[in-house]
Amino acid sequence: MPRELKSALLAELVRRDLVADAIVFTRTKHRANRLAEYLERHGFKTARIHGNRSQSQRTAALEGFKAGRHRLLVATDIVARGIDVEALGHVINFDVPADPDSYIHRVGRTAARTHGRRVHVRARPRRRRPPCHRARGRPELRA
Repeated sequence: MPRELKSALLAELVRRDLVADAIVFTRTKHRANRLAEYLERHGFKTARIHGNRSQSQRTAALEGFKAGRHRLLVATDIVARGIDVEALGHVINFDVPADPDSYIHRVGRTAARTHGRRVHVRARPRRRRPPCHRARGRPELRA
């Protein structure tokens, strides 16, 4: 999938109610901001959490997501390590994480709380396997 279509695909999945509520992981703070702004412009209640947000902003975003005021929580890996969200619908890996530990935290800790699915949105072409697959010697996953 072309990288420039990833945001539109996510918006369409949410619009069609294929994604009810989700934590959407991005690789960078800048990407989290751009994606959250895109989703907000398209009418989706979205919060964001990353390292440039103050603790009070992070707390407000997480509380708003838990309370249902935000349908989507766009976050960097800062959220994967120690979130407490009950009955999470989806965990979406919008970007492949930088290292295997981040991947494990994203899909491990958060997936333990999901009642839905994990989704990986990948851009093509992919020349290298994600670090988490190289570390374990697994074959590359194809879209």
